[in-house]
Amino acid sequence: MQGGLISRSLHARTLTGPAVSTRLMLATASNRAMTRAVKAVEITLRAIVDEMARNPPHAGTLKVAAAARHASGA
Repeated sequence: MQGGLISRSLHARTLTGPAVSTRLMLATASNRAMTRAVKAVEITLRAIVDEMARNPPHAGTLKVAAAARHASGA
């Protein structure tokens, strides 16, 4: 990619259709309890994404799903 940038043969285009969507997911083991470290990462990521969803330029464009219930009951 760097070569394309240097030679100016790489062109950027805004995608308008079909709509592009992304998902951020945190995977955890279903056969054991979550560690304190994983819980801390989950809480931190949720706080960051929630804040991004409330503030420009993402306000109104990011949708945050409710936290999933874990098999461990957490």
